[in-house]
Amino acid sequence: LALLRLEEGGPFRILRGNAWVPPVGETLPDLIFLDPPYEQVRRDPVGSLEHAERLMARLASGGRLVFHFPKGVIDEKSLSALGALDLRFFGGAALALIRTAS
Repeated sequence: LALLRLEEGGPFRILRGNAWVPPVGETLPDLIFLDPPYEQVRRDPVGSLEHAERLMARLASGGRLVFHFPKGVIDEKSLSALGALDLRFFGGAALALIRTAS
């Protein structure tokens, strides 16, 4: 927020919580960052994908989920089933930018 020169209390609200048990808000979020521990994703990639799917269901129309996970653990086909997908790789990391239908 400081880098963007934004202050809390502006036209947005930030909810922080555990990736596996996210906070519940009164309104649907436009953006969710999901960055669970790599070891948990490696141990249970199907469960991790199911968590991402549940979070996608909580997004506002046109909202986005940014899912950070280890490269090669979850396949592109499974991720694209969640919504419009932009998948990027950085070394051993993968970043899935997934958008809900508008």
